[in-house]
This record gives sequence, structure tokens and C-alpha cells, in this order.
Amino acid sequence: ANAANGRRRRRMGGAAAVATSAVAIAIRCGSSQVFVAHRVASALTMQPVADIGAHPRDRRPQGAHQHSAASSKTVSTLLGGSVAAALAWKCGAVSTLGAPSTRRAAASQAVVQEGDVIAVVGAGGNVGRLVTQRLCSAGGYKVRAVLRDADKALAGWARGIEGLELFEADTRDACALAAALSDANAVVCTTGVPAFGISGQWKDGNHPESVDHFGVKNAAHVWSSGAGEKRRFVLMSSIGVTRRDGFPYSVLNGGGVLDAKARGEASVLAMARERGFATAIVRPGQLFGGPYENNRYLGTLFQLDKDASSRAVKLEPGDTAVGDTLRSSLAGVLVRCLLSDAPALEFAVVNEDGEPPPEEAIDELLQKMAETSAESSMAPDEQMGKRLDMAQKTFGQAVQNVASGKVFDKSS
Repeated sequence: ANAANGRRRRRMGGAAAVATSAVAIAIRCGSSQVFVAHRVASALTMQPVADIGAHPRDRRPQGAHQHSAASSKTVSTLLGGSVAAALAWKCGAVSTLGAPSTRRAAASQAVVQEGDVIAVVGAGGNVGRLVTQRLCSAGGYKVRAVLRDADKALAGWARGIEGLELFEADTRDACALAAALSDANAVVCTTGVPAFGISGQWKDGNHPESVDHFGVKNAAHVWSSGAGEKRRFVLMSSIGVTRRDGFPYSVLNGGGVLDAKARGEASVLAMARERGFATAIVRPGQLFGGPYENNRYLGTLFQLDKDASSRAVKLEPGDTAVGDTLRSSLAGVLVRCLLSDAPALEFAVVNEDGEPPPEEAIDELLQKMAETSAESSMAPDEQMGKRLDMAQKTFGQAVQNVASGKVFDKSS
């Protein structure tokens, strides 16, 4: 790092190698297209490549991705080798230029080990920070928080956490993820956007397709293309992804958020089959409970909490559950997925009446998920009745919290 140069840490490959790779990719993909030509030109001039994986109209303007670096956070920029890999993958040339070798994930390989590097993508969000804090508290791991605003985290929840590295990166920019993910052993991805882009929540291209689909795809690709042992990619998705044609999920999917999440899930699973790493697709219900910093969701906007007695955790295989999910419970489940030896986990998680389970009980539930087929234990009519009952209670509590002033109480 150079203090006189803004202390920005840069890791760059040789310009000649980047230029050669970029030209080869341009020929392979047809660089007459503006979208590809823009990236080739960026590689040749050693400038950061903007928003690989996002639609051209969603690319941010030049200079919109500027950071300051400090000793406790790493700001990732262009990696020479990553330009070729990201460009090739985006253009469909990975098989031509060389994809990562296929490898099988043995049970022992899937479980994170002491000293492993674990990256939490989306660590600036409410669930992501809880996952990061749990991993740091557990000790024994090298934890990387991948987020958009490291300064905000250092001024708040990340202050004083020893051994935590912060990487500023946007999942819509594949090259920016390389420094944090390429040599990590495991990833927990907790990114997501609101279901509806009201009040500017989808501004600057921050919409479901670019985040829940291409952003997830970028993270999985950059990570699984890197060096070292690749153990597990844990993805926080959503209940209703496979039921998005039925009520009430068809309403939630009005802006395409469940469609995008489904494509993100499919991308991760396809790469896992090709490259041999373990996966965990975790589908929570409506998120409840603190922290409440990101007031873009129904549960956070109206500060809806489960009753003190609703701390028990229920896992159901596939996408069959009906219920709501506490962020603290979800974070705990996401972390325990890293310690499972199952090659592929796919389940929904909700809370119900009861005490919070110990970690050992969560491990037993995960083992059961690995052995159980994705069939709902609840009849369709019973599911619909439960959904309607939950909707009524949620609306009633939201009105009560607004009337009491709880929503506007910054101390809560």
C-alpha cells in the first residue's frame, strides 16, 4: 500500500498477458458487440471492468466505484487473470479457453477446517453481519466480510472484531470479487434486494436480476474458479422459489425477485455439478427480528418481532415450509451448514413456538435434510390457511407498531 497514493492496494497481472487474453476472447466472442468491446478495452488499458454479469444498461458510470483503503480493510481491484476468466465466462468461452478442472466433493472436503478462509458475501446486510460475527466468535477461521461500504461497517458492527478482513466489492462486478473470493475455501452468500423497487430501492441497477441472479452467479464463478480447496457455497435464497406460480408467492414475484433467485440457485448448482464443490441452498421465510438497519423489507420496516416463545427452528426439505424466520436463527443455520458433510443441502427454515435449539440439534436437523426427500408434510389447503393466518397477524402487528410509534423509535 502507498499512503501517498490513497493507500489503495492493487494486485495486477502483467499487462501483456491481460491484453493477449482479452484479444483472444474478443475474437472468440465477437468484439463488434459494444458490451464485449467495452470489457476488452478495459482489460487492455488495465482499468477495472464494470459490472460483469449485469445488463449493459445497468452499468454504473465511470468513477462510481472509488474507495479509500485502510490497514483493516482490503479494497479489491483488477486482477490480471480474473479479466480473462470473467470475460470468457460471460461470453460463453470458458470451455474454449479452459474451465476449472472437474473435481468431486468428498464428505471430508465439504466440511470447513480450522484455518480455512470463509468469505461472507453481503456482510453489510442484516443477516450477513450476524453470520460474520458468529464465524469470528467461533474462532479458528479466517473470516472475510465482502460488502459495499467498509467504512460504515468499521464505524459500527465490525469495529473491534479481531481477525476480520473487510473487502469492498459489488457482486455485480465479477473482477472486484476476485481478491476476496478466489482463494477462499468456503462462501456464505447472503445478498438480496427487496421484492419491489419502490422508493428508489432498485436504483443504479440494484434489481433482482442483477443481484439475485447475476450477482450470485458472479460470486460462485469467481470463487470456484480460484485456487485451493473449495468446500461449500452456502446460498441464502427464499421460500417460494419453486412455488412462485401460486398464491401468495405469485404476488411476491410481481417484480421477478423469485424468478431471479431461482436462476441464481440454478447457476450455483450447475457449477457445483461441473466443478465438484458442496452446496447448501437455504430458503427462509419472511425475515423478522433485528438488526433493523436495512429498512427495506416488511419485517424491518415495521419492526415485526416473533414472540419470545417463537425461537424453535424447523427445517423442511426443498421448498415446502410455511412460516417466518428470525434473522438470528437463520444466521446460526447458515453457519452450521459449513460443518455438514452432506454434498448437497436444499431446505427451508422457519421458526415456531419453542426454545432455541443448541448447535448439536441444528446439526441433527441438517443431517435429516440430507436424507429426506422434498415432500411437504402439510396438505395444500392447510398450507393456504396458514399463509392467510400469518398475513393477517403480520398486518395487525404492523399497524400496531406504527400506532405505538415503535417504528419511529430510533433507540429500539
